[in-house]
Amino acid sequence: MSQRKYKKLIARSSFVVLLISAIGGGVYLAEQDNNPTAMEKKVVLENPTAAYIEKIYVTYIDEIVHTWNLISNGDTQTIQETKNKIIEWKALLLQQQEEVYEPLNTPVEHQIDTLEKFLALSQENVSVEQRKGLRELSRDFIEGHELVKEGLFLIFNKQEIEYSVAADGTIEYQFKGD
Repeated sequence: MSQRKYKKLIARSSFVVLLISAIGGGVYLAEQDNNPTAMEKKVVLENPTAAYIEKIYVTYIDEIVHTWNLISNGDTQTIQETKNKIIEWKALLLQQQEEVYEPLNTPVEHQIDTLEKFLALSQENVSVEQRKGLRELSRDFIEGHELVKEGLFLIFNKQEIEYSVAADGTIEYQFKGD
C-alpha cells in the first residue's frame, strides 16, 4: 500500500471514530438527565474497541510502517528517534493486554521486533550476510503486514464491526448502531 492509501485509511478511521464520539457525546448530553447510568454503560461498551483501534492500528499504519519505510530506504537520521519510538510502541501494546485484542497485538509486536532487528542489522558493516539478513527481515515485515490486517479483521468479526476493503486496499469500518 502506498503512503497515500494509509493516509486515506487513517483519515477515514479517524472520521469514523470522531463521528462515533460526536454521536455518543450528543446522545449522552441529551439523555444525561433521563438515565445517566444506562448511557454510561453504553459509552463504556462501545468506545474501548474504537479507542483500541485508534491507538494500536492507526499508530501501526501512521508511525510504524512510516518508520519502516524510512529505515529500509536508508534514512539514518532517525535511528535514535526510532529506538525511542520502539520503546513507546512496546509500552503502548503492554497497556492493551486484553485477550480480545491479541489477534492484532501479536502481529504488531512482531512488526516492531522486526523493525528493531532491521535497525540493528542495518548499523553493521555491509556484508553478504548482512544484505541477506536485511532481505529476510524485509520479507518478514511484508508478510507481517498482512498478518496485522488479518488480526484487525478478526477483531472486527469478534466485535461484530461492519467493515469493507476497497479495491485500493483501504479498510473502512463502522460500529453497529452508527
